[in-house]
Amino acid sequence: MPRINWALFSAFLFSGGIASAAITYDLTCVMNGLNANPCVAGPSFGSVTLTDSGVNQVTLSVDLLNPGLKFRDLMLNLSAGGSGITAITSTDGQVSLNPNGYSMSPYNGLFDVGSTGPLGWDGPSGYSTILSGTGGTLTSSYFDFTDSLGNIFLAIHIQSIGGGGCDGASDGSTSCTVGMLGDGSLKIGGTADGEVAPAEVVPEPSTFALIGIGLLALGLGRRRATRLMGKHLS
Repeated sequence: MPRINWALFSAFLFSGGIASAAITYDLTCVMNGLNANPCVAGPSFGSVTLTDSGVNQVTLSVDLLNPGLKFRDLMLNLSAGGSGITAITSTDGQVSLNPNGYSMSPYNGLFDVGSTGPLGWDGPSGYSTILSGTGGTLTSSYFDFTDSLGNIFLAIHIQSIGGGGCDGASDGSTSCTVGMLGDGSLKIGGTADGEVAPAEVVPEPSTFALIGIGLLALGLGRRRATRLMGKHLS
């Protein structure tokens, strides 16, 4: 009977526990007036997270610190050279891929992934959708890339953020505050400071149970084969 390579077998069984990448970007960079200058990070208005949630599936989640706020536009950067990805779709049908085809005035940087809707990619805090690639396998690592000016990783237009039309100034400051609600809006970018390491996915108890059963079955099978071989030789 061929000898079992227990190291390879264990690696195969535990393959369901491979780390799943997740990148979170803090919404701290006021974009008004920011062109080729480095971003001066201010207070965070929330975050955008991209998580590998399956083969060719990346879950995008928006978490604004004031749950009463909404956003109208959201744009991402993509670096998928050599991956074969020719298009990106989303479960809500609001997203498309157009390399360096999206902008958010007055900022002059260009983005690769944006909305197809007339009002922009929009939703409330707590919004999420699943992105998929066409022609290649999409992962969250492809969004770990800055815009054409090298300043920010993504851009978002937060709506109804304050009375009196609060906005961002050319020096990177803003008259908007996290708790404000009203008729103003703020265009803000996601900074690299919010990037986090991949989170390890721990197998569920049922996975461990299946692993135990598999190992036990193999062990019993090996003992039985050894016993039969001994009888044959005697």
